[in-house]
Amino acid sequence: MDSSSSFSSLRAYLNALSHTPTRLAQRALSVSTSYDEMSQVRSRSGTSMRKTLRWFDLVGLGIGGMVGAGVFVTTGHATRYAGPAVLLSYAIAGFCALLSAFCYTEFAVDMPVAGGAFSYLRVTFGEFAAFLTGANLVADYVLSNAAVARGLTVYLGTTIGISSAKWRLTVPSFPKGFNEIDIVAVAVVLVITLVICYRLLPHAVPTMKLHSQSQVSYIIINLPRDLGNIYKLINAEAPFSAAFSGRSDAWGWISGVIGVGASFGILTSLLVAMLGQARYMCVIGRSNVVPSWFARVHPKTSTPVNASAFLGIFTAAIALFTDLDVLLNLVSIGTLFVFYMVANAVIYRRYVATGTTNPWPTLSFLCSFSITAIMFTLIWKFVPTGGAKAGMLSVSGVIAIAILQLFHCMVPQVRKPEFWGVPFMPWIPSISIFLNVFLLGSLDGPSYVRFGFFSAVAVLFYVFYSVHASFDAAGDGSLTAIKNGEIHVESKEIEDQISFKV
Repeated sequence: MDSSSSFSSLRAYLNALSHTPTRLAQRALSVSTSYDEMSQVRSRSGTSMRKTLRWFDLVGLGIGGMVGAGVFVTTGHATRYAGPAVLLSYAIAGFCALLSAFCYTEFAVDMPVAGGAFSYLRVTFGEFAAFLTGANLVADYVLSNAAVARGLTVYLGTTIGISSAKWRLTVPSFPKGFNEIDIVAVAVVLVITLVICYRLLPHAVPTMKLHSQSQVSYIIINLPRDLGNIYKLINAEAPFSAAFSGRSDAWGWISGVIGVGASFGILTSLLVAMLGQARYMCVIGRSNVVPSWFARVHPKTSTPVNASAFLGIFTAAIALFTDLDVLLNLVSIGTLFVFYMVANAVIYRRYVATGTTNPWPTLSFLCSFSITAIMFTLIWKFVPTGGAKAGMLSVSGVIAIAILQLFHCMVPQVRKPEFWGVPFMPWIPSISIFLNVFLLGSLDGPSYVRFGFFSAVAVLFYVFYSVHASFDAAGDGSLTAIKNGEIHVESKEIEDQISFKV
């Protein structure tokens, strides 16, 4: 290890800790550039990740990922809260996700890298906001994959006619929600981890495309389920196949068909999400806020083996004992937080040019608009129904619109997207901010406790490790910055690779 590193010895680390306030001031708000994210940051992995999937493979995997996790695993739990209005709940959540997709797309078109929200926050709000968002993003992936794996075992059970309770071991001494051991879920996660590590994905994609059966099964089951208003009888973990299991009429066979189709859909979802979580971790490793070991790409397989193996084992450990209810609530709060941050970032990037424009008008708008959204949400949740509540909600809504319109009229945009940008700026991302805050208000208290605990752990990790590793990297030139408004190109090869962006 470099003798100048903060981690070269205990004395060096203690000395680094004594300079933590100064280093936080230097690094927490330091921003990267699109150029850095697409060139020097990417090169820190050594071997490049090879592209082997075609566009229609990606489309198929994307659809499978949405249906596998979003429909087959979460619907049963959603009906416990929304009842027969579950379709309306999905419509609201889908609209919220659509608005977030607009925000993501503007960044992705301008900066096509695997870092996603982490990279987007790093070029807008700086390193600390990016790290906190990235930590929640990776946690969302791990938790959601664990939830999906446990959901898969239930569908497999209904397919072969064996209750999942028979292969889950109950440990009475463990707390409720963490006391059912699921070995099958662990095995599934580990097998998929091997597939991702050793580049077996192109062989797995054709098999996963069989999950199109699940689309037909969904249409078959959804209509009678809604028309029959039997939501109270829906199995929370396998809502679609269990709806027909045990029936003696001509519809009983559908349970097996749905179980097979749903299993393929869920496997597709796991494959996509575990593929993504490793690449996110790889990109975060390139930034030096976590050990650079995670950034390494294997020269033979061209995959981020270290990140894939570590997160695969971590996911398997969570799937081993954590109940689906606990996992889904944690995933919801983390995902909405990330969506909220990206919506703020796309507005900030349009209206602020680092080093040339005053950021305070935009920051003031984002803060005041978020506070108004929080006020609206609190009134909706805690004020008793009546005329007073309607009046307070109306006033909050009018204030939010007034703040938005005032910002739109008084603060000019300083950046025009080169290829594609969110239309109706700043209305669409602002609505996304408002909806994300509103949906966050619908979650239960324990979810916030767990989210707060995880965020506190992430902050401590940043203070005791990340800021010092980042400081060292900046000192030895591994991290670059904008100087006097200029971006210095160190290599003609790199310049040629991204000349379309400079």
